[in-house]
Amino acid sequence: MIVLLLQIGCLERVTGEPRPLPEAFTAQAEEEAENGPEHQEMTHGEGDPSKGPFADFDGTLLPVKGVLISDHELAVDVDVLAPDPSAEGGFAQLGKLLLAGPGEFAFEAPEGFGSITLQAFQDLEGDGPGDDDPFGVTTVIVTDDAPELVELTLVLGGRELANMSAGAAPSIFGEHDGEWTTLTGTVTSESDHGVDFDVRVVAEDAGPSGDNYLGKIQFAGPGEYATQVPRGYGTLRMQVFQDLAADGPSAADPFAAVEVAIGSDDLVKLDIPLVVGGYALATQPSGGNNAAAGAPGGDPQAGAPGPAGGIAQALFPDLSDAVRISGTLSAEGFDDNAIIDVDVFAVDTEGHGGRRYLGKVKASPGAWSFDAPRGFGDLELEAIIDSDGDGPTPGDPRGVFSGNPLRVGKADVTGVDIAVAAGG
Repeated sequence: MIVLLLQIGCLERVTGEPRPLPEAFTAQAEEEAENGPEHQEMTHGEGDPSKGPFADFDGTLLPVKGVLISDHELAVDVDVLAPDPSAEGGFAQLGKLLLAGPGEFAFEAPEGFGSITLQAFQDLEGDGPGDDDPFGVTTVIVTDDAPELVELTLVLGGRELANMSAGAAPSIFGEHDGEWTTLTGTVTSESDHGVDFDVRVVAEDAGPSGDNYLGKIQFAGPGEYATQVPRGYGTLRMQVFQDLAADGPSAADPFAAVEVAIGSDDLVKLDIPLVVGGYALATQPSGGNNAAAGAPGGDPQAGAPGPAGGIAQALFPDLSDAVRISGTLSAEGFDDNAIIDVDVFAVDTEGHGGRRYLGKVKASPGAWSFDAPRGFGDLELEAIIDSDGDGPTPGDPRGVFSGNPLRVGKADVTGVDIAVAAGG
């Protein structure tokens, strides 16, 4: 099967996982590195799959077919790449297709090869690919079943917006060099905003939360997605969301908390519907005030359970030497199941309004706490109840810590009490 992660024109970022290249192709790549790559001519709409990448591969090949769309009737260069963190730019060159113009194309790839990235461009000025040339990129995951059609649209300025260097970010699965499982499915949402996957793995040594934070995978928007996970890795917990206000997941964002087991299968399918308000449901404390939230967590990153009745969102990247900030939250007129957002800011003279947003802690009325790096300096704390689930708006109950700025020094800080009230 060829699973398509289709990104038309421009990308935010695509994260792929490396797979070992077939031995036959490795020999071909070494020869090309010494003598230069062999360009394979393919005419408009009449590509010969036997002349594309992997032409010398001795094994089962599957056809990769597609259509290139552009407003310009010029020759098209298609670079065929594989994710490889050890290669310059994060991709290994598999070959190149030279097309007479937009239209159909085809080549063959080894069965079960995994992630292949296609970068296509038209050189308007004859000076190589530039930021003003028509450009498009897509990722194809080749597994072991029938092919599907690739459709790729080239847009002016697409190369600059795609910023493929971001796509070469290190794998969240580190140095894995064994077999992979393809995790794929469809993300649905009423918004076309970019989609974040915050990924955690269930682990016995993870402490009370039961899981460890691995990292983030980002896609340009909803639709089909595909990524690769080490075979037999175990249970993943993921927060999948669209961060509409760039402030971390909140009740106003399309959101889903999902769990999936990665065993010995080649392919695992998981469809993910994103729903506005899903975050509040996922982080709703169970069993009264101060109960740990039931959402995925385990690392002091986005959505990780706080030390006492809170969900801490990406406040600090390093808590290896931390102090505890604790106190009480109260909300007049609300029961113990109300969700209070505590926004955490660092005092920063270069930031907007003299401060810099760090993230938030979600908690219910009662005792609450979070950890901060020892000796961090001054923080400001503000709290709000998003009554309408539409993000902070005038009229929402609010509260401000009376001791702002809060000094984070060498010792734990207690008595951080915040009262939330209408008109606060």
